[in-house]
Amino acid sequence: MKFTEETRTLIRRQLDRPLPPELDSFAESLRQRYGESVLAILYYGSCLRRGQHQEGLNDFIVVVDNYRRAYGTLLPALGNAMLPPNVFYLETQSESVRLRAKYAVVSLAQLQRLARPERLQPYFWARLAQPVALLMARDDSRIAVEAVLLDAQRAFITNVLPALPAVFQPLQVFTQGLQLTYATEFRSERSAAVEQRVLAEQDFYEQIVTSLLQNSGEFGGCRWQRQADGAYHLDASRLHRTGSRLLWALRRPYGKTLAALRLIKAALTFQGGLDYILWKIERHSGVRLEPSAAQRRHPLLLSWGLLWQIYRRGGFK
Repeated sequence: MKFTEETRTLIRRQLDRPLPPELDSFAESLRQRYGESVLAILYYGSCLRRGQHQEGLNDFIVVVDNYRRAYGTLLPALGNAMLPPNVFYLETQSESVRLRAKYAVVSLAQLQRLARPERLQPYFWARLAQPVALLMARDDSRIAVEAVLLDAQRAFITNVLPALPAVFQPLQVFTQGLQLTYATEFRSERSAAVEQRVLAEQDFYEQIVTSLLQNSGEFGGCRWQRQADGAYHLDASRLHRTGSRLLWALRRPYGKTLAALRLIKAALTFQGGLDYILWKIERHSGVRLEPSAAQRRHPLLLSWGLLWQIYRRGGFK
């Protein structure tokens, strides 16, 4: 699959979308924390989609050149390399506005590998195939970021296409694809919520799918033709569809295991980790239980019963 100039333009337009000046305080805080190791800072997620940076928890990816250089110590660098990303919490004050953020740290080299189509776990390529804005980039890092986002689009299309019905609309690539990827994490996203998320960026999703498919009629075991009504007719071999079902079935337990390990790391790496985890579960499922003071102090030792109760109430599946 070759990328057209139209596809590249769509990615660049997303990277260059205007951002509130208050977010500069995040960039400055992160540069102070990680110094010259910071290559780029990417902004994504619900706050970007809704333009609600003052009300929600902003999501960033901090791309660094080297973990040891970024942290200055071995342990967090080793954890980041073995189970990327490391996730941290950050609050900044901009004039009279207090902003909150969750940010993930990942090296450029590791991000380039994890966004490729052959990676079993969709954690990175599923996020980066959605709209992403560039808060800052150093030197020629922007070029590398663009290449990673294009690889993420390739990965998303490659892995989702054989799981689609014989006739599909462009938006279905992302509505069904995101549901598949959420099923590999602790995210009980309802179909209606996923559809609303895609509709919020409808123009981008329709244009990116059309641009990816328009100059190619075959990829891997799939062929497609665009119909007069704008839908696509998909011809995927039985072998390719069976392989796709097996891969997605394998991704679910594998992804959930990694998600559990990341949650443990999150509880260890930033203040309020347990409250963040509970807030995240509530946000996606509506299920909330209040932790005790002891559970907040010792989340790894005392919070498992709480998480089990949330699981039984449908907080994650």
